Amino acid sequence: MNDEQRFEENKLQFAHKDWRMYQIESRFGQDWCKENVKPRSDVTWLTIVVDEDFAVPALVLGHSIRTFSCQRNMIALISDTVSEGTRKALQSVGWDTRLVEEMDCEWLDAKVGGERNSGLFARPLGHRIKGTHTRFHAWNYTEYSKIIYVDADYMLMTNIDELFDIPDDFAASPCARPGVIDPCFNAGFLVFRPDTNYYNEIMNLWMETTEKRHLSR
Repeated sequence: MNDEQRFEENKLQFAHKDWRMYQIESRFGQDWCKENVKPRSDVTWLTIVVDEDFAVPALVLGHSIRTFSCQRNMIALISDTVSEGTRKALQSVGWDTRLVEEMDCEWLDAKVGGERNSGLFARPLGHRIKGTHTRFHAWNYTEYSKIIYVDADYMLMTNIDELFDIPDDFAASPCARPGVIDPCFNAGFLVFRPDTNYYNEIMNLWMETTEKRHLSR
């Protein structure tokens, strides 16, 4: 067996171990939660659903949270374009649906300029992620001491509730790509402490930038 074959064999063994752990946790995880963990009222999972395309991913995400997390609070910020049927489906897997104003990043197209935004994953104008700034509303949910925001296309594969105990006001992963130095962070998975002052600062900046976009037209 050469080095490449041994490397592939090791990857396969690790994958089998991960799969077995997934099966064990998905089957017995909630029993362990009931016996060992008291659900907290001051923390919540949160995602956004701004149209029907988000529905199925959010349902899968909700089911995975219910399967692996010991914390029961789950909030889905939804826009008025989400149908009543989708709202009921989201609620059926545990999402507390809350109607908010949808905010997207179309203004970034004008800010960056050109026919296509810059970056490794550039998108044509008008094709940026719909409603992505809707998550800003979450900073105003100060009834919670900590929120884990997750994009709807994520799926939990294990319990990661320890993230609720991060002491910092904000935590995120670097938006790293091979060979690319990027000062940004991945906004698809965030851990933060809601704060009205931060919320007002974010919204004021968002409104200011949006107004500049309209004035520049």
